Amino acid sequence: MSETLVNFVEAINLAHKAGLQDNNKSYIIGLGVNYQNGADGTTKNLSSIYPDKVLDVPVSEAAFTGMCVGMATAGLNPIVHHGRVEFALLAMDQILTQAAKWNYMFGGDYPCKFGARLNIGRQWGNGPQHTSSYNSLFVNTPGLNVLWPSRPSEAYTFTKALHHAPSPTIMMEHRYLFQTKDSFNENNNDPLVIPQVSFYGKSSKTIILTYGDGLVEAIKTKNKINDSDIQIICINAFVRDRELHEDIIKAIESCDNLICLDTSNYQFGLMQGLIGSLAEKINLKEKIKIFSPPFIPCATSPKLVKNYYPFSPDVINYLNEINVTKERASDYLFDDINLPANIDFSENVPSKIIKSTLTE
Repeated sequence: MSETLVNFVEAINLAHKAGLQDNNKSYIIGLGVNYQNGADGTTKNLSSIYPDKVLDVPVSEAAFTGMCVGMATAGLNPIVHHGRVEFALLAMDQILTQAAKWNYMFGGDYPCKFGARLNIGRQWGNGPQHTSSYNSLFVNTPGLNVLWPSRPSEAYTFTKALHHAPSPTIMMEHRYLFQTKDSFNENNNDPLVIPQVSFYGKSSKTIILTYGDGLVEAIKTKNKINDSDIQIICINAFVRDRELHEDIIKAIESCDNLICLDTSNYQFGLMQGLIGSLAEKINLKEKIKIFSPPFIPCATSPKLVKNYYPFSPDVINYLNEINVTKERASDYLFDDINLPANIDFSENVPSKIIKSTLTE
C-alpha cells in the first residue's frame, strides 16, 4: 500500500474512521465531536458516516466520562475526547479511581476498555489555564497506559489502538503538533502493537532525551548540527509498568552528554521521573543538562512565552559552549515561538523503534 502524507489532525481522523469501521463496539464521545469539523477537525465528517457512534454530550465532563467508564466495563470500547487536559481534571475520579483500578479490584477478569484523548495546549493564546499537561498525575497511576504521539504516524497508530484497547489507555495530544506532517501506510497490522520508544540516529556521545512535542526541537537541533552526531531518544508510551527499556539505559550509560528536553514543568514531572529511574542505574551527574520551562504557569503574552519553552537555538548554543559543535543558532522569530510547529517528519525516520503490546 502506498504511503499517505497527512498532518497530525488528518492522521487522527483517518485512524478514527478505520477504528469505527473495524470495531462495531467502539464509540467516540465528547463535546462537539459530532460537529462537521468536530474536535479541531479530528472527528471531521465522522458523524455523517456513524451517526450512532460519534456522540455529542452536555457540558459535564464528570458525567460523560463516567458514562464512558461504565460502557467500557460492559465490553464496549468508548473513546472520550477532552479538548484540554484541564477539562479532564473534572473527571479524575472516573479516570484514575474507577477506570484505572477496575480490573484489579475484580481479580483481573473484568476489563475496563476505556480510551481517552486529552489535548495539551501550547501555542499563542492558550495562556496559564490551557497549557498544563499533568503528565505525572497519569504516569503515577497504576493500571493506566499513557501514550504521547510525537508525530502524525504515531498519532494514527495510537488513535487506532484506542478503538481496540483492552485496558484503560489515554493519549496525550500536543496541539502544537497539529500542523506537522508525516507519511505512513494505513495498514492492517495488529492495532494493539504500538511504539514505546523511538531512536533517531546511531549511537552517539550526545543524546537528546524527550517526548511528545519535544521531538520538534530535538529534530531541528540534530538537523542543524553537521559536525557532530546527535542521537534522539523519544519516549512514546508507558504500557503497564514504568520500567525503562534496557536499550535506553545502555545508550545513555555510554554517552558523554545527555540533554533532557522537557516541554512541561520538569520539577516532579514526567522527565524528572525518567531521570530518577536512570539515576538508579547510571551516574548522570557529570553528563546531564536540563532544558525545560521555569516552574511557573505559561504566560499568554508572546514576549513572555519567548522565555518559557526550551527551543532548538538554546540547545545548539549550549552544545557549542561545551565544544560538541562549532554551530551557533540565532534566536527564533515570532512565528517560530508562537505558532504551531510546521515540520515534515517524513524526512526524519526513526532508526529503531521499540514496540509494546496493549493487554488487559
